[in-house]
Formats: sequence, structure tokens, C-alpha cells
Amino acid sequence: MEAPKKYQMTINLNVLNHLGINLYSNIPAVLSEVVANSWDADATNVDIKIDRKKITITDDGHGMAYDDINSKYLEIGYKRREAKEEGAAVTAHYKREVMGRKGIGKLSLFSIAEIVKVETFKDGSRNGFVMSTDEIEEHIKEDKPGPYEPTPLPESEMLLDSKGTRIVLTNLKRRVNIATPDYVKKRLARRFSIIGNDDFTVRVDGSPIGITDRDYFHKIQFLWHYGDESEKYVDLCNNLENPEDGEKGDGTIEVRDEDNIENLMDSVTGWIGTVHKPNELTDRDEDVNENLNKIVIMVRGKLAQENILDDFRQSGFYT
Repeated sequence: MEAPKKYQMTINLNVLNHLGINLYSNIPAVLSEVVANSWDADATNVDIKIDRKKITITDDGHGMAYDDINSKYLEIGYKRREAKEEGAAVTAHYKREVMGRKGIGKLSLFSIAEIVKVETFKDGSRNGFVMSTDEIEEHIKEDKPGPYEPTPLPESEMLLDSKGTRIVLTNLKRRVNIATPDYVKKRLARRFSIIGNDDFTVRVDGSPIGITDRDYFHKIQFLWHYGDESEKYVDLCNNLENPEDGEKGDGTIEVRDEDNIENLMDSVTGWIGTVHKPNELTDRDEDVNENLNKIVIMVRGKLAQENILDDFRQSGFYT
């Protein structure tokens, strides 16, 4: 008879308490970590379903075997890009550059949910477990020896019948109630440049996310773009003006690589858009304000830095 499966989360639990439960303050940031994991698992479809009591994220990636769960998923700080196995820095099937870097993004789930259920299917085998913040905090408080052991899911409660992973978040924290599908679509669209491309589709309540869900291209008056890959954004800006006379027109300026940047580092592309009035940079929906006066950095298709302008400690530049 097969021995009962035992799952172990390997980490100093005080680190989990500080990094996980308080890692992020908003749901799109948390969901972006799950979406990144799906990308790294060679998924082509990610489905997110949201209601007031639970959030379910399902992908069709390669899934995880029992040993993978303990040695990779539950080993906090597992750095896939630096792993010794061959090809760890790129995915097996689509040869995607992996997004996971520090191995702590999965802890963000505890920022918005008290209970995290993980179910996965690989090579005909189902595995699953449940993690609870109450149990983790009790483990810390009582200073119990050894790692925290998530509760295995009974076979009867596992629903996946094909490769992939399913995460269910329940006992949601109060601030998650503002997360309507439109709000989540907009914020996720702004956190990734690969969604809708490269055989990778993310849906929220059945509706696929596309680049236009960022919902700011129509505000742009002038656009500076760098690199061939950035030319596609020109067609999305339907209210551009001619720099000379202010009339509607091309409204774009191509930035040339006069310093030979592309020969000094990996491919760099990007764009900067400006608007007519400052108040057009204030984005308010679902009782959440977002200031669009920022320059974000994307690395490997995922948001890496929210706003580099913060490093300059000023919101305007003058010549």
C-alpha cells in the first residue's frame, strides 16, 4: 500500500509571516505572480474566476509531480534561473525565458487569502494540498520544530483530469471585494507585455485579456517609440496629434539608437506617451486611484519596476 503523501514547506516560518502575509497590498500584483508561474509552466491558457468568496486560477501547463511540489514549489527561495538542471532558465516546450527569479512570489497568495488550495496533474498523477495562515501562525507561535506541513487533499476533492495546475483562494481578505473582472483585466494587462501573444491567453471570468485592456492608449497625444517591436503601439493610439500644428495625425517620434545601446546589452525596446492635460493621468475605478504619470520597466514580459520616476523624486522634467 502506498504511504500517505507528506508535503513540507521549507522556510523559516517567521520569514513566511513577514514576506507572505504582508508581501503585496493589491490583488492584481498577487495574481500576476500566479500568471508568471503559469507562463513558466508552458501553459497556453490561464483562466481566472472571481467571486466574493473565492478566486480560482487554472492553467494548462505541465503540472507538478509530487517530488516537484516539495523540492521546487514548496521550497521558498528556489531560484529556477540558477538551478543546476539543464535548461532551467528556459521552459521545456516553448523555450520561453522564465519569469520566476527569487522563488518568493508564491507567498503573495497569503496577502489576499487565508486558505490556499493547490491541485496539480502531471503524467496521469494528481497531487494536491491546502495551506492555512492560521496553521502557519500557530506553528510560529508555538515554536514547533521542523517545517510546516500543508494538509494533503483527498483524491475525491481533486478535479483536474488533464495536465495543469489549479489554485483556489478562499477566506478572502476584505480588500479583495473591490476586485471586479474589469478592474483585474486592466491591471493585469498593464503588468504584462506577453498576454495575448506567444500562444499565451489569460481570461478573467471567460473574457480574454488583450493589450487594449490597459485602457490608456486613447489618452496619448504624442508618442516616442524605440525599437521595431514598439511600432505596434502606434496603431493603438487613435488620438495622436501632429507635433507641428496640433491637428490629429501621426503624432509619433522614432528614437534612434545613436549610442549603439543594442550592441551593449540585450534587446531594449519601449515607448513614452504624453497627454494633453495632467488630469488625464489620473485613473480611477473601483474606488482605487492610479497615477499614470510613471515609467515602468518590463523584463521578460513582466513588470519588474513599477515606476522609475520614483528614483528621481520629482514628477516633471524641464529643458
